[in-house]
Amino acid sequence: MTETAKRRVLKPSPVRRREIIESARVLILQKGENTSVDEVVDRTGLSKGAFYHHFKSKDDLLLGLAERLVEESVEQVQDLVNDPGLGPMARLNAVMDRLRALNIDAGWPDSPTALLRLQRENGLLFEMITTASFSKIGPLIAGIIAAG
Repeated sequence: MTETAKRRVLKPSPVRRREIIESARVLILQKGENTSVDEVVDRTGLSKGAFYHHFKSKDDLLLGLAERLVEESVEQVQDLVNDPGLGPMARLNAVMDRLRALNIDAGWPDSPTALLRLQRENGLLFEMITTASFSKIGPLIAGIIAAG
């Protein structure tokens, strides 16, 4: 093997997929939705074939990123959803307050305007995040409301 040749490192598919999503997150923070598959491939150090093994298309990658962002939000509110010390209204308010704070500071630069900028500059990703939020966060909220 030459000095410039890369040694292939085998990792479980979920680990590799998450690495690709995290690389895309960094690039999209910098460049927006116009980030190319080639840029993601370069950042990960993987081949294009490896990228397409994990994602069918760039839109599929954006969907993976959207789902990951929503999963992170769910993880951040799970303790409040399950807090027996809070009544339903207090739980609902606490969850909504934390979600609002997470949306404002979701790792996007200039956090106070993050969602507005995300919607303006990355419409498809914003739409995917919204859809994923309804499917994953919606049931949490509905459960709190039903308990009230």
